Amino acid sequence: MLIVEDEEIIRTTMQEFLTGEGYAVEVAGDVAAATAVAKSHDFDLAICDVQLPDGDGIALIRMLRKLNLNIFTLVITAYATVENAIEAFKAGAFDYLVKP
Repeated sequence: MLIVEDEEIIRTTMQEFLTGEGYAVEVAGDVAAATAVAKSHDFDLAICDVQLPDGDGIALIRMLRKLNLNIFTLVITAYATVENAIEAFKAGAFDYLVKP
C-alpha cells in the first residue's frame, strides 16, 4: 500500500495504524517521492492527498494507473469540491474522502 500525504502527522498515523493491521505500507510526502517509490514497487492500493507540495494528487493517480492498471486508488482531501471529486473519479479513484 502507498500513502501519499504531505502532512506528516496524518501520514505517519495512517502508516502506523495500517502496519498494525498487517499491511505492508510505504509512504511519500510529495509527488516526486511517490513516483520514485511507485516505479520500484507494485502496489495494490494508493491513498493520495489532492494538494501536494509539488503537484496534484489527481494527476498522480493517473500516473499510478498507467504504471499499474489494477491499482486501487482512494483520494483524501481537506479541500473538497464537486469539480475535484468528479476529476478524481474520472482519473480512476475508487472513492473520494474528506479529511476532518
